[in-house]
Amino acid sequence: DLYLKEYIHPYVTSGHPEVTPLRVYFKERRLETVDDVVMQYCKLDPDKKSFAMPEMEDIVSHRLIIVTLTTSICLSRMGLKKGHFTHILLDEAAQAMECETILPLCLADSSTRIVLAGDHKQIS
Repeated sequence: DLYLKEYIHPYVTSGHPEVTPLRVYFKERRLETVDDVVMQYCKLDPDKKSFAMPEMEDIVSHRLIIVTLTTSICLSRMGLKKGHFTHILLDEAAQAMECETILPLCLADSSTRIVLAGDHKQIS
């Protein structure tokens, strides 16, 4: 979320609305734990008291979808075809468990660009 707040948000608000992201959180996450800048890119339930899982129309109307490794399973379950995303970036990949990384990679096909980012020296 730091990258969203410090880099993506300024880029979007400087005249690039076409890259407005969709930030997906687990439905049970408490709203007050999310920064106000990040919150404007989240989908909320109609009552605005909890996060909502995206629907297919939400996904196809955004060029940039930001999820955690675990939350990425909701994208697979909604029926997105392999290769829907041109790029999949796994941040903090050096700290991720192998089984967690498989979830978003299930959405890749042979033409999807996959980037694993992370600092192996952060691991204790």
